[in-house]
Amino acid sequence: MAVLNIRLTDSETGAPIRYTPVWLDSVQTSTDQNGQARFDVPAGTYTLKVRSPLYEPYTAHATVPGTVEVKLRRILL
Repeated sequence: MAVLNIRLTDSETGAPIRYTPVWLDSVQTSTDQNGQARFDVPAGTYTLKVRSPLYEPYTAHATVPGTVEVKLRRILL
C-alpha cells in the first residue's frame, strides 16, 4: 500500500478545515482537528473529492503516493 496525505485549509485565512469528508474514488475518510486526512491505498491515480456545506466543492486527480494541499474557498451566504 501507498500513502496519500491531504491537508485542507481555508483559502483566505489559512485555517485548517476540520472534520470534513474527503473521498478518494469510492474510499471515504474525514479530516482531523488539524485539517489532515490520510489514505492507505495502492499506488496510482485517483479522483479526490471534498464536499462541505460551507465551502465550494473540490474535485481533482491525485497521484498516490503523495501529498496534496487543498485550499477551499468559503461559500458566501
